[in-house]
Amino acid sequence: MMQTDEAGIISLLQRLELPLKWQIHLVEPSPALEPDAIDFATSFEFLQYFRLKSGAIYLQEPHAGHQAQIWPDKHQLQIWAVDTPQQPLDTHRLWHNFIRYSVSFYLSYLGYTPLHAAALIDPSDRVWLFAGQSGAGKSTLTVGAIEAGWKYLSDDGLILEVQDERVVAHSWWGSSLLDPILIKTYPHLEPYLGEFIGRRQLINLQTIYRDRSLPQAIPDIIAFPYLSNEVRLAKLEAIAPGSALAQLMSHTAPWLMVEPRSHLSTLRILCEQCSYFTLHLGSTLRTMPDLLSSSLSS
Repeated sequence: MMQTDEAGIISLLQRLELPLKWQIHLVEPSPALEPDAIDFATSFEFLQYFRLKSGAIYLQEPHAGHQAQIWPDKHQLQIWAVDTPQQPLDTHRLWHNFIRYSVSFYLSYLGYTPLHAAALIDPSDRVWLFAGQSGAGKSTLTVGAIEAGWKYLSDDGLILEVQDERVVAHSWWGSSLLDPILIKTYPHLEPYLGEFIGRRQLINLQTIYRDRSLPQAIPDIIAFPYLSNEVRLAKLEAIAPGSALAQLMSHTAPWLMVEPRSHLSTLRILCEQCSYFTLHLGSTLRTMPDLLSSSLSS
């Protein structure tokens, strides 16, 4: 899976015509790389990050000890990685996620806006963004929609770019986490499943659905999915522009802290060009996800 993830990164950088050299340095399990000064510090799932006086960003993954420094002016990303028999880099989920987040910080410095969202294209060629936290059902929804004939950009992450006063969403391929219960509905996915992460399993949808994927598209609709016990299938509920912008900002953190004016401008343009809804996902999402895509298409 790691090779496919890196291939997706390289493909994205080539489409954006951005040169980026990354250097990987293997270190002992307790590397001593300290920032000159800490402007802010927080955690984002498995990532801790700090800004340096020098203008670079310092990243640290607290569990495995991977670290990186990013100098956007030099188009350079240097990574200090821990490679042990217990955590080989070619299979470690934290490692390939760390690569993706390091590159996304680099892109955010250059004015591109990473967004934690899935992107799907329905049979009427409307482009949907589903912005939600981990566990909100984005990957399950993506698989069901693809199986029902939709196309897709990504099930988890996007890079937004402003072109001619319109926001374009670029695919950001990588490994996904899938609820194993879906295998009962789609048994042909079972050979592609990887290791368990919690109760879900790693899978790379790009490997399976290569003929259904697109590199970029212009969004038309934004939906914020939430699992709900009050509905069986799904229900769309229109929301106010201010609420949509606020929710998009929450799914753009922590990159919003890097270049706030640039990213906020991108999100505002995105809201102007899209309709936006809350998507209440019902109990059938996990067992019959293709029914949801039919409901949304209509």
